[in-house]
Amino acid sequence: MRHHQITKHIIKKYPPPAFVTPEIKSLGDIFDTAGHEIRLVGGCVRDYLVGGNPKDIDLATTATPDEQMALYKKYNI
Repeated sequence: MRHHQITKHIIKKYPPPAFVTPEIKSLGDIFDTAGHEIRLVGGCVRDYLVGGNPKDIDLATTATPDEQMALYKKYNI
Protein backbone atom coordinates (compact mmCIF):
# COMPACT_ATOMS: atom_id res chain seq x y z
CA MET A 1 0.00 0.00 0.00
CA ARG A 2 1.45 3.39 -1.00
CA HIS A 3 1.95 6.13 1.57
CA HIS A 4 -0.96 8.31 0.42
CA GLN A 5 -3.26 5.27 0.41
CA ILE A 6 -2.26 4.54 4.01
CA THR A 7 -2.83 8.19 4.94
CA LYS A 8 -6.30 8.17 3.35
CA HIS A 9 -7.11 4.96 5.26
CA ILE A 10 -6.03 6.57 8.54
CA ILE A 11 -8.07 9.72 7.80
CA LYS A 12 -11.17 7.60 7.17
CA LYS A 13 -10.64 5.76 10.46
CA TYR A 14 -9.69 8.88 12.43
CA PRO A 15 -11.44 11.93 11.01
CA PRO A 16 -9.41 15.14 11.10
CA PRO A 17 -10.03 17.64 13.89
CA ALA A 18 -12.58 20.41 13.44
CA PHE A 19 -9.89 23.03 12.75
CA VAL A 20 -9.04 21.23 9.50
CA THR A 21 -11.33 23.28 7.28
CA PRO A 22 -12.62 22.29 3.84
CA GLU A 23 -10.00 24.66 2.39
CA ILE A 24 -7.19 22.82 4.16
CA LYS A 25 -8.60 19.47 3.01
CA SER A 26 -8.76 20.84 -0.55
CA LEU A 27 -5.14 21.98 -0.32
CA GLY A 28 -4.22 18.47 0.82
CA ASP A 29 -6.02 16.98 -2.18
CA ILE A 30 -4.23 19.36 -4.56
CA PHE A 31 -0.81 18.46 -3.21
CA ASP A 32 -1.68 14.75 -3.13
CA THR A 33 -2.82 14.85 -6.77
CA ALA A 34 0.49 16.50 -7.68
CA GLY A 35 2.38 13.69 -5.88
CA HIS A 36 3.42 15.67 -2.81
CA GLU A 37 2.77 15.26 0.87
CA ILE A 38 1.49 18.15 2.97
CA ARG A 39 1.15 17.86 6.73
CA LEU A 40 0.01 19.81 9.74
CA VAL A 41 3.01 20.64 11.92
CA GLY A 42 4.05 22.73 14.88
CA GLY A 43 1.84 24.38 17.43
CA CYS A 44 -1.48 23.36 15.90
CA VAL A 45 -0.56 19.71 16.44
CA ARG A 46 0.61 20.39 19.99
CA ASP A 47 -2.51 22.41 20.81
CA TYR A 48 -4.76 19.69 19.41
CA LEU A 49 -2.97 16.95 21.35
CA VAL A 50 -3.36 18.79 24.66
CA GLY A 51 -7.02 19.56 23.98
CA GLY A 52 -6.63 23.18 22.94
CA ASN A 53 -7.76 25.11 19.90
CA PRO A 54 -4.96 26.13 17.53
CA LYS A 55 -4.52 29.85 16.96
CA ASP A 56 -2.80 29.28 13.62
CA ILE A 57 -1.93 26.38 11.37
CA ASP A 58 1.52 25.51 10.05
CA LEU A 59 2.04 23.21 7.10
CA ALA A 60 5.07 21.35 5.75
CA THR A 61 5.29 19.80 2.31
CA THR A 62 7.59 17.71 0.19
CA ALA A 63 7.06 20.15 -2.69
CA THR A 64 9.87 22.57 -3.45
CA PRO A 65 9.10 26.30 -3.28
CA ASP A 66 8.91 26.42 -7.10
CA GLU A 67 6.54 23.42 -7.16
CA GLN A 68 4.39 25.05 -4.49
CA MET A 69 4.19 28.32 -6.43
CA ALA A 70 3.22 26.43 -9.59
CA LEU A 71 0.40 24.67 -7.72
CA TYR A 72 -0.81 27.93 -6.16
CA LYS A 73 -0.87 29.55 -9.59
CA LYS A 74 -2.52 26.57 -11.30
CA TYR A 75 -5.33 26.39 -8.71
CA ASN A 76 -5.67 30.15 -8.07
CA ILE A 77 -4.61 29.88 -4.46
